Amino acid sequence: MKPLTYSLGNTWGHVARFQTMHEVTEMVAARYGMRAADLVGPGRGKSLCEARFEAMWILRQQKIDGKPRLSYYQIGQFFGGRDHSSAWNGIRQHEAVLAGEPLKHHSVKRMEGLERRLSHQVAG
Repeated sequence: MKPLTYSLGNTWGHVARFQTMHEVTEMVAARYGMRAADLVGPGRGKSLCEARFEAMWILRQQKIDGKPRLSYYQIGQFFGGRDHSSAWNGIRQHEAVLAGEPLKHHSVKRMEGLERRLSHQVAG
């Protein structure tokens, strides 16, 4: 599916107000034929990651005085309690897709594996 290039406020127009995290998630999930709960859940399928990364990117584009309205931490927490680096990586992945590069799904899996190993080290 071709990603949206920009979709804030009213459709393709002026930003009348910021969309909530839930509104963005619902909009992107509908475009991909998924449920919003899938985007914030633990799933890791390629199309699911594409949709999640697109929603993260849209949320990060909302600006106040030229600065992002939401931090990577806030975005990550909304999407299933992920940390800021997961949000940062997802947004970078979507920017690569916008630039015409394929989604690097293998790097997503590698990063998640690293997170699991680190969490086991801390817990163990």
